[in-house]
Amino acid sequence: MNFFTDLYKKIFGKSKHRVYYTFENDLPEEDIAANRETILKLLRSTNREGIENVIAYMESKDYFNVPATIHHHHNYKGGLAEHSLSVYNMVIETVPETEPLDSVILVSLLHDICKSDQWYYDKRGGLHRNHGNGGGRGRRSVKILQDCGMPMNETERRAIRWHMGGTNAKFEDIEDAAAARKEVLWQSLYAADRDDSSRYD
Repeated sequence: MNFFTDLYKKIFGKSKHRVYYTFENDLPEEDIAANRETILKLLRSTNREGIENVIAYMESKDYFNVPATIHHHHNYKGGLAEHSLSVYNMVIETVPETEPLDSVILVSLLHDICKSDQWYYDKRGGLHRNHGNGGGRGRRSVKILQDCGMPMNETERRAIRWHMGGTNAKFEDIEDAAAARKEVLWQSLYAADRDDSSRYD
């Protein structure tokens, strides 16, 4: 910890938040706009109750502009939406046709919706972290969708809740995570998310 950080902590009681810049890797604005248009069209095609509330949340939290991560995959402007769309394209190619299309669309595009409020851009293009909005990504994504009034069946909920694998599930959640891993929708989402993420790490 350097002198200036120490001084800042003495004055304000906490470390100054780090600002990140991703200019050299950012998606072109036309690509961000195209991804947004495709994602909104897919989401609206489900006709799911509450979907307009979900879209309003995505817009208000800058879902289409923020990165998926800052140190790992899709760590550039537009990365979260690009990753989500890539996951959808992979799931739709691998999941059996017996799986409902609306379920495929929703879990693929919204599994990481919680990340949309983890970052925000300032007027200079600097990227800041919203501290306190991290951790428990599957759980937080499910809660956001529920708060938006979008109903999910148990297969959809489990796919999103445990899309990271569920190996660290708490004792009371072990059975729920185990049930998810037996379901085809979870299997396809987990594999697509893992494979798309690892391409950049």
